[in-house]
Amino acid sequence: MDRSQKLVPVHAWPQAMKCAVDALGSWQALTVISVAMPATTDRSLARELVRTALCETLVAYLGPTAASLKLVSCPGQALRLDCHVAQLSVSLSHAPGFSLAAIGRQGRIGVDVMAADRAVEAMPDWADVARDYLGPAVTAWLQGLSPVRRPLAFAQAWTRLEACLKCQAMALTEWTPAVALQLAPCSVSALALPENYRGAIAIAIATDSERVA
Repeated sequence: MDRSQKLVPVHAWPQAMKCAVDALGSWQALTVISVAMPATTDRSLARELVRTALCETLVAYLGPTAASLKLVSCPGQALRLDCHVAQLSVSLSHAPGFSLAAIGRQGRIGVDVMAADRAVEAMPDWADVARDYLGPAVTAWLQGLSPVRRPLAFAQAWTRLEACLKCQAMALTEWTPAVALQLAPCSVSALALPENYRGAIAIAIATDSERVA
């Protein structure tokens, strides 16, 4: 969870559209797009803008064949891409003033972003929350940090968890060894975001049988 580790680039939409498309077509087989907007708890504008960014990026990547794609949204379920010309996974996440869209070519993905507050411990019961959801190892690590560093570290750990849950299509549930085992196939990386945000992307490479299906 060291911030000095290599971070996955995030491409601002619409300014860095070409970079986003190039990343998706490269060996990385993955792109993450960011959309900045006024900070508000109303997610209707965020949903509209990030879906526009997602669709424009897909059109730029797929070309004319993009006419066959459709974003499928069902209550209580993650957004899904119905596309007959390419096997692509998508994931979205929102924080006040900042939204992310991720697209992957090699398997399931999950992305998550969280605004982190340096000034105060925004969650007084953070230790109980960490113990219940992040597990004993992460909780012990957080307890060893100074109060100044802890909010950002907690945000990074939480987004790692949420990204993995999205990747595996699992609901938020309390930590158990069994849950940790279910999340183990996910490869997780931190995202290159503005200093007041933390984010992560999780990837579960598709097996041959999943690709055929």
